[in-house]
Amino acid sequence: MNVEPFPTLVSIFDCTMVSKIMLGDKEAWKCSWCDGCLKPRHATRALYHLTKTPNGGIGICKGVIDPPFAARYKALLDKSQARKSARDKASASVDDYVEKRLAPTCHHDIYDMSGDIS
Repeated sequence: MNVEPFPTLVSIFDCTMVSKIMLGDKEAWKCSWCDGCLKPRHATRALYHLTKTPNGGIGICKGVIDPPFAARYKALLDKSQARKSARDKASASVDDYVEKRLAPTCHHDIYDMSGDIS
């Protein structure tokens, strides 16, 4: 087997063992480890498949994945999950900030239905 050099993957679809394909009119991808054609074309699910992560919304790869490739897939999944965690944390921080800015600071800031300060 002709093995590629092992640069860091930016996308799972950059790997020579993963190919973007079409199944009819649907976008899909092919895993060269298990020879499976899977759809939809979803990078995170592809990583779950290749890292053999259960409950990832896709079946785990039944192929034998060479350790250097497995390490690259795991590193890419970890990086992806860290980015998602950071986005979630940033979003929660923004939500907290907005909630605090919009919250009344004292009872004089609360209006009744007539528009009078209560």
